Amino acid sequence: MPASALADSAEAPAGPDTVAGTEQPAARSSSGTGRVPAGRPLEIGYIPLTDAAPLVVAHELGLFRQEGVDVSLVRETSWASIRDKVAIGMLDGAQMLAPMPLAASVGAGGPKQALTAPMTLSQGGNGLTVSRDLFRDMCDLDPDLSSDRRRAPAALRKVVEQRAARGRQRLTFGVVFPSSSHNYLLRHWLASGGIDPDRDVRLVVIPPPQMVTNLDVGNVAGFCVGEPWNTVAVERGIGVTLATSAELWPDHVEKVFGVGETLSRRRPEALAGLLRALNTAGRWLEDRTHTQDIARLLASPHYLNQSVDDLLPTLSGQFRFARELDPEPVRIQRFTHDASARPDAASALWWLTQMYRWGQLERPVAMTNATAAVYGAEVFDQVLGTPAQASAPNTRILGPEFDPARPLDYLNQLPIGAKPAWLAAALGREAA
Repeated sequence: MPASALADSAEAPAGPDTVAGTEQPAARSSSGTGRVPAGRPLEIGYIPLTDAAPLVVAHELGLFRQEGVDVSLVRETSWASIRDKVAIGMLDGAQMLAPMPLAASVGAGGPKQALTAPMTLSQGGNGLTVSRDLFRDMCDLDPDLSSDRRRAPAALRKVVEQRAARGRQRLTFGVVFPSSSHNYLLRHWLASGGIDPDRDVRLVVIPPPQMVTNLDVGNVAGFCVGEPWNTVAVERGIGVTLATSAELWPDHVEKVFGVGETLSRRRPEALAGLLRALNTAGRWLEDRTHTQDIARLLASPHYLNQSVDDLLPTLSGQFRFARELDPEPVRIQRFTHDASARPDAASALWWLTQMYRWGQLERPVAMTNATAAVYGAEVFDQVLGTPAQASAPNTRILGPEFDPARPLDYLNQLPIGAKPAWLAAALGREAA
């Protein structure tokens, strides 16, 4: 099944629309007025994941109100719902998958929708987890896998080949959305082991909170999802995590703050207040003395409705890959602020190479123009100031070195996936 055929997940009833504040350690706003204008609160969407923390903290610590913005957090269960509601103005903004506004803006896998991402919210935070049964099959064919997770793609290929030789069904893996880092990183990881994700296995879209249940009942053999759902699968004895995004693409942009034209054009002062509050929240989140406070906030039934123990591994940087193993010091997720929160248009070019590679985008686009239009830093710099030393794009992605200056050359050397018909002619004259 080609990537473009992945269906959006079905929507379930949303949870509570608004969330009451709680007392938390004091936080300082950068330049807030403290005056909240009358009228409808801004409705900001989120999915119950650990990396919704910037929105939760900005709301619960009163940072939005200190910046003169009245905000109502809206819990959603579908990334498709978040994308569409922001695009048509039903939501004023939202936590978004980093590639999602870019895919919407170029029409990858659907009609074009005008979305921009004026701020990065988090880096990393994803894991690739398989069922214990599949892990056991992989270890049977490669006993060294139990002590070296880097062997996992090749071990999985042996299982895939064995199943095909015996006439068994293809393994099914879950991803959270077609235009997500989860989909692209899982596909990239599979291809690194010689597995074609469109022919050798089957990929399906499942909302993040439903991943563990689907793994438990055998609907999927594995998944790529954000935290805390890898930890939940491991601690319940349901799954084994084979890799984290910290290993596949260290510090990659994971979630962004996405907005539509209604907020960016008609309410620039409100957008500025949101960005200042989220930047302050990111700084507060990265203070390791707040780890327990963050876990207690997110664990609330209003938000993730999970135990504090399920949230601490990611937040504390102590990640367990299997229930019988000791935790390892892995900083799987980071919350961004100041320079690291500045939109990253250069590394976003990698998302476009993957949209071409997996058949989501068939026509050529002006690549640097497309990423700059979505992840341009003009609004960020105007509101928060240009960082003295902006973060350089990280090109340490599993496999060949990614050069943002020559993305089509990079695409051409990838061994598995589609080569667009126009690629050969375009090489040597990279799209501007």
